[in-house]
Amino acid sequence: MQGFTLIELIITLVILVMLASIGIPPFLDFIRNQNVKRGGYEVMANLSYARSEAIKRNGSVTITPVDASNWEDGWSITSGGNTLRVLNELEGLDITGPAAAFSFTGNGRTSSVSFEICDENRSASVEKRTVSLDSVGRAENEITGICGP
Repeated sequence: MQGFTLIELIITLVILVMLASIGIPPFLDFIRNQNVKRGGYEVMANLSYARSEAIKRNGSVTITPVDASNWEDGWSITSGGNTLRVLNELEGLDITGPAAAFSFTGNGRTSSVSFEICDENRSASVEKRTVSLDSVGRAENEITGICGP
């Protein structure tokens, strides 16, 4: 007779369920950390794009949140009334930025600005990222703590 008995099948399933219950939570935290990291790089890429456009055009380029000061819903990058780029909402992320729109001047400078990116669940095991601009306009992306309470 070939095959498995019912007892062997049940024991195998119990072992698989135990292993899954141990492995899934760290995997979900890994996914959340990667999502926050992706969000940080997306913010940094858009800030670098706006700065390079300001230098290229030798004029002001403005970054404006789509919804008042709510950066979570996305933002637009404009110059002289022309929309250069629009970034839609980054799902699953909490993004906190400056209270209003800000601009890069023609030489790439701006006021000091920073954005905090966290997981929308504010999990205690997910790293918070901060993307900040210095007065020269250079962006820096770094881990600055955890998102949770």
